Amino acid sequence: MRWVVAVALVVGMEATTNTSTSTMGSRFRFTSMSTSGSTVAVDEDLRRVFEGYLAGEVGRDRIEALGAGAVLERYLALGEAMRAFSADGSLEDRYWAMRRLRARFGLEGMFVSEDAEAEAALDRRAGREAPLTEAESATIRPLAAMRVEAALRATGAGNEDVRALRVATFGEAAAARLDEVDRRRADFARRLEVLRAGGGRIEDLFAPGEIVRVQSLERLRTDALR
Repeated sequence: MRWVVAVALVVGMEATTNTSTSTMGSRFRFTSMSTSGSTVAVDEDLRRVFEGYLAGEVGRDRIEALGAGAVLERYLALGEAMRAFSADGSLEDRYWAMRRLRARFGLEGMFVSEDAEAEAALDRRAGREAPLTEAESATIRPLAAMRVEAALRATGAGNEDVRALRVATFGEAAAARLDEVDRRRADFARRLEVLRAGGGRIEDLFAPGEIVRVQSLERLRTDALR
């Protein structure tokens, strides 16, 4: 039911959205939204609040106090649309198709940094910019790289697409190390699902150094579900 309400609100708010143009090189606009006489900045800080809400760390009352309840409904509707998203063509074609879909919800300001990084990564992959130097590869922000990959995977990018991007950005050796990190992360997630399904004991599924992490994750999951 939440998604039905969210989509209805998206349609109903189209006529009341005030739009300002970004000057950060994006091909799309991002917005401020007027709700009940106050203007809510639709930016990355607000997105972090919404992510806290989805993780069970921020209450709906805080979002309403910010005057951002209607914006949250747009964000939830965007999430539903992204889960159903599919597109054909090259990795870059699919990325821009995803951006066109997202622009319909008026939330581009929430993704400014992520989009700039994704566009730069696509440029490097296409040879429009020089690859990073060895020094830059060694110091590039891991979180930024993760956001770029997440944005591209949202367009339907597969493992081969992501690996080609890693090679273009970091080089073959670093890409291989990231592949190994992916394998370990996938194995950890698989074992965690087995544990949650009651398919084994924590002591049998995880090494002693992993058990503390698993226990912390399970406490957070339990708190979020309350």
